[in-house]
Amino acid sequence: MAQKVECTIRFNSTTSEYEVYGRPDFSASTFNVGGGTQITVVLPKSIADAKLVITSVNGGVWADNSTVYAPTAAPNSDFHGVSTTGAPMAWTNGQETMLFKFSLSGNCVAGVRLFENTTDPQSDAPGMLFGDYNNYIGNALNFADVYKSNYNNTGTTCSVNLPPIATNDIGETPQDKPFKGNVLTNDKDPEGGTLTVTTTPVTPPTKGTVSLSPDGTFTYTPNPGVTGQDGFCYEVKDNAGLKDTACV
Repeated sequence: MAQKVECTIRFNSTTSEYEVYGRPDFSASTFNVGGGTQITVVLPKSIADAKLVITSVNGGVWADNSTVYAPTAAPNSDFHGVSTTGAPMAWTNGQETMLFKFSLSGNCVAGVRLFENTTDPQSDAPGMLFGDYNNYIGNALNFADVYKSNYNNTGTTCSVNLPPIATNDIGETPQDKPFKGNVLTNDKDPEGGTLTVTTTPVTPPTKGTVSLSPDGTFTYTPNPGVTGQDGFCYEVKDNAGLKDTACV
């Protein structure tokens, strides 16, 4: 049976990058990806007309080498033919392997997908400028095309990222003795992501000093001989840069 590879694209909300994967129906410790192999990314026309900056991962050096913007045959889409110089790589049957990745201004954009060879405009369609945007994965040894189709290719969806929730903290310490704690203990990210703390307080203490770390740990050191209440306020942010503040 002929060897075949399916492809998909998805958005990684942690890194804010779009990742393109291949999933083979065979295993090969060394598969020589042929030069000219191409996977076309289809973007909404709302994205600024510019070539994608590609980060290559497997299969050679990938680059956005062919583009057409909002052609007559598909006026709501831009087509980016991302092709590679080719290189050896490994495939494992049924296992996804990342080929390349890229980012877009504005982080997640809904509707990003891969070209569909059977339904998207061909080279002679109006406005396609005779460019061939069909997906193709070449085997450099026998020149066979092992590309099969795409999966999960209805277009990326973008969930609404909610800001973190920072909650005030309270503590006490004997006179002239530093107090240590972690401001993130009762703070949370609605999406379950990692929170970080800005190391400069939003409002510093007035009767001492505080040292804040990105992981939320802090040390409050009171001034010599002072008593009574004191406090400081801090800023916490999520992976998308949304922020909230709370006080200790």
